[in-house]
Amino acid sequence: MAVAGPSSTRSATGALDPATARPPVGSSDIPSPVAVCDWIHGEHTRAFPSETGPRPPEETMTTIAEQLAELAERQELTVAVAESLTAGNVAAALGAAPDSAVWFRGAVIAYSTEVKRRVLDVPDVPVVSEVAARAMAEGVRSLLDADLAVATTGVGGPGPQDGEPEGSVWFCVCSRDHVETSHRQFDGDPAEVLDQSVRYALELLLSMATTIASTE
Repeated sequence: MAVAGPSSTRSATGALDPATARPPVGSSDIPSPVAVCDWIHGEHTRAFPSETGPRPPEETMTTIAEQLAELAERQELTVAVAESLTAGNVAAALGAAPDSAVWFRGAVIAYSTEVKRRVLDVPDVPVVSEVAARAMAEGVRSLLDADLAVATTGVGGPGPQDGEPEGSVWFCVCSRDHVETSHRQFDGDPAEVLDQSVRYALELLLSMATTIASTE
């Protein structure tokens, strides 16, 4: 059964490891994002390098969430999540991070199309799409009055859905001033697609938080 879920775009990186194209882990410094930005009417999208190599084993989702927690608390940022494909797993990772009660506003698990439309004001478009992902992220950020929000929507598989192949996932991450969307095509079974989607959503939040911190 194909599963639909939220979307969006980008990862935060510092000095890249040539072997993995990933940021170093274990430093106390929050990595700075590497991206090419196109600014359009006060918003921007950023093209991130594709992930061609495996992450270091120590860079777990817990590590990413802890980095985000540290930065969010330090910058006094609040975070919200809208999830479909990932079914609450992004929220679970954030809720388990240090001092989450201070900065994590909550989540909307919009697994069904009806919930997406009624709660998050997703328009009458395919739910696995850039438009839907953006509406979900902006909707949950507004609903929960958060500084940052991420959304995921995609096809976990097996099989395609609404013309989208399994492993196709849209993401959106937004702040009060900027919106970024991205698409990934993940390999693997439904559980592997979900795991990769959760990790990428966390990276997007960390990237956006890092960008905000670097401009203040």
